[in-house]
Amino acid sequence: MERAQVQYGRTRIGFQVQRSRRRKQVSLVVDPGHHRLLVLAPVDVDVARLRVVVRHRGAGVLEKLRQVQEAELPTTAHEFVSGEGFTYLGRSFRLRVREAEGPEPARLEGGWLVVTVRHRLSLAARRQAVRAAVIACFKTRSAESYPSDWRTASPGWTGWSGRCRAYSCATRLGGGGAATRTPSCG
Repeated sequence: MERAQVQYGRTRIGFQVQRSRRRKQVSLVVDPGHHRLLVLAPVDVDVARLRVVVRHRGAGVLEKLRQVQEAELPTTAHEFVSGEGFTYLGRSFRLRVREAEGPEPARLEGGWLVVTVRHRLSLAARRQAVRAAVIACFKTRSAESYPSDWRTASPGWTGWSGRCRAYSCATRLGGGGAATRTPSCG
């Protein structure tokens, strides 16, 4: 795999070139897993032309690289206290911690994730109990929503006809700026 770089303003943009005989046009892909720009190009396009393409799309490339870095910033640790927010399957839930004589399984009620713990627990033990209940709740609901065996998830599916390739979830440039999954079958 070739490596090259281009100067865009005061920023130097490095990229890797992956060539293919089947490819007809140049594509720029920001790989979020490696924080790099990947240029997919036909075999007959020289590196000088690829530098021109990357320089032309420099603003978009730098913006996508910045978005990838911001998306991976560490989040704050959960405290597992009432009122704290959790996101699950694209929905937001607020945590409501209740005390009772004995613990009960956590449950989702409307926009609330309700967890019941025993009376008179120390702060550390209470947080640990709430954490365990939240994790158990999410795991249980995930197991119900997403069967581990694909045959039970789609019983009518008989298999692929032909050859199939599934690419990684990389952010593509030039397609309206939206991140897309690019499976390819053929």
